[in-house]
Amino acid sequence: MKIDAGQTIAIVGPSGSGKSTVIQLLQRFYDPIEGQVLIDGHDIREFDLKWMRRQFGVVSQEPVLFAATVKENIELGREGSTFEEIENAAKLADAHDFIIKMQEEYETMIGEGGGGMSGGQKQRLAIARALLRNPRILLLDEATSALDTHSERAVQDALDRAGVGRTVIMVAHRLTTVRNADCILVVDRGVVRESGTHDELVALNGIYAHMLSSQEKKKEESESESEPEEAVTQQKPSKHPGVWKRTSREAETESIASSTNISGMSISPSVDIFSPAEEDKLGKTVFVGSMMAVLGLVRLVTQLASNSALGWAGAKLTQRTRGLLFNAIIRQEPGWFDEIANQPGVLTARLATEVSSLETVTGAQLGTIMESICLIIASLVITFMYSWQLTLVNVCFLPIMVASSALQVKNRTFFIPLPCLSKL
Repeated sequence: MKIDAGQTIAIVGPSGSGKSTVIQLLQRFYDPIEGQVLIDGHDIREFDLKWMRRQFGVVSQEPVLFAATVKENIELGREGSTFEEIENAAKLADAHDFIIKMQEEYETMIGEGGGGMSGGQKQRLAIARALLRNPRILLLDEATSALDTHSERAVQDALDRAGVGRTVIMVAHRLTTVRNADCILVVDRGVVRESGTHDELVALNGIYAHMLSSQEKKKEESESESEPEEAVTQQKPSKHPGVWKRTSREAETESIASSTNISGMSISPSVDIFSPAEEDKLGKTVFVGSMMAVLGLVRLVTQLASNSALGWAGAKLTQRTRGLLFNAIIRQEPGWFDEIANQPGVLTARLATEVSSLETVTGAQLGTIMESICLIIASLVITFMYSWQLTLVNVCFLPIMVASSALQVKNRTFFIPLPCLSKL
C-alpha cells in the first residue's frame, strides 16, 4: 500500500477486513509483526513518538468532547493557540456558524460528551480540533458512519475543505463518502484486493461494485418504507397520563416525605409565653425552650428522611420515564429519524438531560412547596386565634409574597419541555 503526498486515499472493505488497523498502525498504537510502515522512506519507529503524532490530525467515529467551553474543547488540538487560530479552524470545519448562534458563542459550556449537541455539530468540533494543529496528514476513521443523512452531508463538506493541501487517509463504511477520493483501496482480510478511482472500480465489477450495489439497494428499501410515514411525525394530543399521574407509584413515598416538613407548625405554642396573662413566664419559657431543642433534633432527622425519600422517588420516576421514552423512540419508523429534530444527538440529549428535569417537579422541591403551604396556613390560623385584624394584614401581603416567590422560581429554574413524552 503506497500513498503519495497530497493524495486523498479511501480504504473500504467489509467489517473485520483491517481498515481501522491501518489508522492504528500509522499512530503506532502497536507495531507490525511483519513488514514496515514508512513515512518519506523512514520507518516510523525511528521517529520520536510525540513529534510524529503531532503531524497527524485524527477524526474518529465517536468524537470525544469534555465538560468545558467550546473554545477549550477546540484548543485541545494545540494548546496555547490564539482565538483567531481557533476561529479559523472552526470556520474551516464549518462549525463557526452554529457556534456563534449559541448563547455565549465560543465561551458556551458544553456537557461531557457534548450532550445537547447533534452528532454533526460534535463531529465538526472534532474536525476543528484536528485542523487547529495544521496537520500534514489527516486520518479519518469512519468519521461520518454514525451520523444521519443531513449531518453526514454537512460533515463531509467540512472534511472535503479540510483535506485541501493535505494527505488524507479515510476509512469509510458508506461508499457515498469516498466517490471523490484520488484512489480507493478495497481491503479484505488484511490484503488490498482492488485499487483505483470510483469509476474504475465500478467498471471492474468486483468487490467494490458489489458493496456499492448492496448499499444502494438498502437505501432504496429504507426510503420506500419511510415514504408513507409522514403523518407519524405530526404531534397529536397525548391519550396517556400526564407527569403527575405518572408519579402514582411514588405517591405514597412523596406524601410521607412531604408530611415530615409540617413539623414547623409545632412551634406555635411558643407564642403563648408573650401573653401578659401568664404569671409563670420563666417556667414556661424553660419548658418551651426545651421543647424547641427537642423539636430541632426531630426536625433534623425528618428533614434528612424527607430529602432522601423525595430524592429516591424523583430518581425512580426519572428512570421509569427514561425507559418509556427510549422504548417510544425505538418504535418509530425509519423516516422519523431522518428529520432534523430527531437526529441521534438530539434524541440522546433528551434521554440524558430533559428527562432529568422531572426531578425539579417531584423531587426535593416538592417538600419545600409543601412546607411553605403548611407554614402559610399555620400563620393564618395562629394570627386569627389572637387577632382577626392581624390576620387581615397577613392576607393582604400574601399575594405579594406569592408573586415574589414565583419570580424567584422563574429566574432560578429552567423548565425544559419534553416533546417526546407525548409519544410514551
